[in-house]
Amino acid sequence: MSGLTPPMNLVAASRQSAARWARGKSAAFCRDAATRWRLPIIGLAALVLLAGCGKERKQPAAGGVAAYLCPACKAKFYVEEAVAPEFCPQCKQGGVEGLIAYVCAADGHVTLGVRRSKLIPCEQCGAQTSSFRPPTAAELDAAGAQKKLRADVCRTRG
Repeated sequence: MSGLTPPMNLVAASRQSAARWARGKSAAFCRDAATRWRLPIIGLAALVLLAGCGKERKQPAAGGVAAYLCPACKAKFYVEEAVAPEFCPQCKQGGVEGLIAYVCAADGHVTLGVRRSKLIPCEQCGAQTSSFRPPTAAELDAAGAQKKLRADVCRTRG
């Protein structure tokens, strides 16, 4: 039976050599692995950063507009995108709210509504809208919104 089990000193010796290998060789292997992988990882990171820099941000179209609704008199109006209205041009009260175009996935109809945290139902078919975006001047004209100048909605010139 003694031939089937290894002697204790052989088991202890193999454990000691495994521990020595783990202390010495694995540390050197990790250093070599870190050196081997450092350059490709840095190269990959640089490639990702450069690829992201190549994309241009979408610039607002020339003549971009921003739409608003007065909660007091329900007047819809729009101004140039750079203008921040201080009051309603019709009733002269402050607190105008921004309008956004909600797009229906079922029929593509655009519903204008006040900006909020959730989508609204389509005013044409009643289905839930699937996305939103800034409205165009043509959509605002079709909805009865009036184009206003800076002087109509701001007290100060700027």
